[in-house]
Amino acid sequence: MSTTYDLLRTAHQEARVVHAVYHDKTRIFEVRSLGHTEGVERCHAFQFNLEPPDWRCFNVEEIHEASLGSPLSDYPAATEERQQGCVATPDPALHQHQ
Repeated sequence: MSTTYDLLRTAHQEARVVHAVYHDKTRIFEVRSLGHTEGVERCHAFQFNLEPPDWRCFNVEEIHEASLGSPLSDYPAATEERQQGCVATPDPALHQHQ
């Protein structure tokens, strides 16, 4: 497990947003699902700093400068979740109670 994956797991468990750089752009997002697809660490997230905010699939290895941000309660609620194909094998530590 990468350091970034561990930080994303913490953000999910603590209900906090993540600030990061992905493909050279600043991202602010909520981790909704975390796990693997074909051996690649993946994160299904709701990105707040889009207009309008929207769902996003991230390859964790391409996320840089990640840090924990504010509590999710400081942000508007995510729109209705789309059926996701981003994470094929969810992280059991995060999804055991869902």
